[in-house]
Amino acid sequence: MLKKIKIAGFATLLALSLTACQTADQSYKAGYDQLLLQTVYDKIKITGRIGLISKAQKTSLRFVLEKDKNLKTLHLLSPIGHTLASLFITDNFVRLKSSDGQIDGTSLKDVLYEATGISLPDDNILALIMGALDEVTLDKKGYPLKAQVGDFFINYKGFAARQSLMLPSSIDIKHTNYRLKIALDD
Repeated sequence: MLKKIKIAGFATLLALSLTACQTADQSYKAGYDQLLLQTVYDKIKITGRIGLISKAQKTSLRFVLEKDKNLKTLHLLSPIGHTLASLFITDNFVRLKSSDGQIDGTSLKDVLYEATGISLPDDNILALIMGALDEVTLDKKGYPLKAQVGDFFINYKGFAARQSLMLPSSIDIKHTNYRLKIALDD
């Protein structure tokens, strides 16, 4: 598909992972574990920007991520607010829709690979992005600073309460072929 969909796939993967967050009075791991058990966070809305930097291109998009109990929806927007693509994820179904059409699948990994041609780790992707990994380096408060998973190097900055959630202000993900920067709105 078009480059829009490639960017949308990367942005989708990263922004969806941001739903792994916790309330300000919980430890990082406890909040993450509760999210995985689907016991908290029935409704979440997160907005921000995603930048993709590679040898071939440099692109920036806005995103709006909404999560309710059974569905995660991510809208990828142009800098002026036009929807470029939307991703809908339930427990057993993933749909990526854009002006180019739609891609359906049973896993985020399959849909992203079809849309972008690039495979990313999907086993416990929330842990990869949010730093709930055995190899993660934590700060004094127990929040992630950095992690390495395979060829991916992840740096986290500025955990703070945003909409009653503890989230990083930015996540920088480096791979051999590209770099993704995520900045969350306050």
